[in-house]
Amino acid sequence: MRVKKTIGLLAAGALLLGLGACSSGGDDKGDGGDQGGSKGAVALSFGGLNVPIWNDIIDFVQADMDEAGYELLVDDPQWDVQKQIADWDAWAARGDVKALMAFPVQADAVVPATSNMIDAGIPVLGYAQKWEGVEFGLVSDAYNDGLETGREAGKWITETYGDEAVPAALLSDRESDLGIDRADGILDGLKETAPNVTVDELPGSTREDGQANTERQLVSKPDTRIWLSTSEENLLATYQVLMDRGVDPRDPKTMLATMDVTNESIDIITEGEGESIMRLAYVFPAKSLADSITKLLIAAAEGEPLADETIKPTRVTFENAEEYRV
Repeated sequence: MRVKKTIGLLAAGALLLGLGACSSGGDDKGDGGDQGGSKGAVALSFGGLNVPIWNDIIDFVQADMDEAGYELLVDDPQWDVQKQIADWDAWAARGDVKALMAFPVQADAVVPATSNMIDAGIPVLGYAQKWEGVEFGLVSDAYNDGLETGREAGKWITETYGDEAVPAALLSDRESDLGIDRADGILDGLKETAPNVTVDELPGSTREDGQANTERQLVSKPDTRIWLSTSEENLLATYQVLMDRGVDPRDPKTMLATMDVTNESIDIITEGEGESIMRLAYVFPAKSLADSITKLLIAAAEGEPLADETIKPTRVTFENAEEYRV
């Protein structure tokens, strides 16, 4: 049986949006005015702040915590697990932190730091995965999210290419359980609905990875026109490489498919006026994620009973894309 994974929203791109009054590590720089900090602090620790949707989430949660009377602490480990652990240890030592939600850079490595937080009376919640010591969090079914993406992509491929054996590329990030499950789901979905497709899996998580992988793929298999990704950041690089090579942004036989889309993908979808090569895109709306995070953090901070918050992705189309612009 597959375990539900927390939303990773590994989504994403390398824009570093304004974080307002978020703090780094154990520094106390929260902006609560007369309200903020009166009830203590809650903390939100993502693996790195180079993911646009995480920055959008932070802005929403900051506003919610200001209103609720809590200081919001945020760090930027820059994908360095030792820095993330040091931040958590500093927060545990503060004495006023009431709850933590985290996406760990490396789940097994943060188990001792998690134990320290819990020993200090600070509940720890999961975002993107659960690990030893963590019982509750913001969850999705990463495998089935990927499976739906793969199935829908396969249907389009079969409708477009018939029984032709076509090459495809999957830009994947298997550094987390969420990334692994998404990639496995996409591959299984493709097998169900487009069994003649041959898939080259291209590992990496950054836009630089996406660019390098796309260029290498086009050297080895220049007829690759099907590009899928477990998150947006890789695929935005693919899109740019294709544009630089003169690919028609409405080419009827090219497909890009991804999850965790942000405004950059929405721009591509809307500019295509219903004919964009960004044919399959899913979003976890930042506001919905932030609302669930706020609910969980406040419940944990105030000692209320906890339960997982579950969210499913929504398919973004030309018709509804503007609803999901942040």
